[in-house]
Amino acid sequence: ARTPVQRLAIHPADSLLAAVENPTPGTARITVWDWSRAARLYAVDLPDIPLYVGFSTLGTYLVYTRADWQSVTILDARTGYAAPYLRQGFGIVSFVAFSRTERNLMTYQPSGRISFWELRTGEKIKDVETIPDLSPRRITEDLTTMLARSQSGLAVVDVTTGALLAEQRQPDLLTI
Repeated sequence: ARTPVQRLAIHPADSLLAAVENPTPGTARITVWDWSRAARLYAVDLPDIPLYVGFSTLGTYLVYTRADWQSVTILDARTGYAAPYLRQGFGIVSFVAFSRTERNLMTYQPSGRISFWELRTGEKIKDVETIPDLSPRRITEDLTTMLARSQSGLAVVDVTTGALLAEQRQPDLLTI
């Protein structure tokens, strides 16, 4: 059966693709495919559409977030098994970006908080405040700048300080 695809995430180095499907109203499923073999590797059923889904920098993990106090779930990208990382609750997360080595990660919360975490220990490294209610879309290659949809258009934010570097008025911007 065909189901609407809500989001896609592409593995950075392999032939894996994660598709967020909406099989019936009020349900969601993340299905991971190896497109080179046309094989479904696994699926994760969810009660709602995740806010974010993406692969880590090296592709070791698949991460998704939900509108929940324990928002972040990190899976082994190849097997779908839940990794024991960042399971403590700290609020709703709408964007995640991993460091180049995957030792650390950054989370963005709609309240305007950017947090940096040590993956394996779950220790918070740093918090910075930035603009609330951004819809983060991309992190730049050097991992220092986030491009996001703001209420007025496109915002460029320095993730290390939370500073707004630029904002372009474009109210009908849908994607970056």
